[in-house]
Amino acid sequence: MSKQMSIISSIGFVLFLCLLDFFSRLVITHNYSDATLNFKANNSFAVKLLSPPEVDALTKLLATFDVEKPATPPVTVAAPKVVKPQVKLLSIAEQMQQQGKLSGLFDGSNKFTLVATFDDQGKKFALIHQKNLINNAESNIRLFVGQSIANYKLTQVSSNSVDLVQGDRLIQLQLFLIK
Repeated sequence: MSKQMSIISSIGFVLFLCLLDFFSRLVITHNYSDATLNFKANNSFAVKLLSPPEVDALTKLLATFDVEKPATPPVTVAAPKVVKPQVKLLSIAEQMQQQGKLSGLFDGSNKFTLVATFDDQGKKFALIHQKNLINNAESNIRLFVGQSIANYKLTQVSSNSVDLVQGDRLIQLQLFLIK
């Protein structure tokens, strides 16, 4: 208990000395004629007070920073014009001329490419990638023998190609076009 009391009294004494030192260095006097405070410093500080012309010059200088600048109108930047690239689709006549071995089949606004072929215990199917050339939407379609995609019927699935038939036209869509 006595140890705690000695610590508390030591802290109190140090605080008293700090306050005494602070108030001995600073003396504040009121000058009631102009309602301002004058600060007097001990001789240990070298304080130079400003003369009235220096005060006026400093006040004028600082007043330049308080001036509000006229509002400038906001600069409007025109949004860049977005130009969509023109997609040249095959005409119906050009689409009807597609036949033989192809790496991609065009039908309307879609392009079909062969991604993979599978043989699952005798059940053959193909994975065909469909891309819409107008909006760039893409999807993969699983197609079994006998099913159709865009009026083309899948008739045969081999290891690197599939046969698609539309009417009397035969199109062999290949994984890798070998010339």
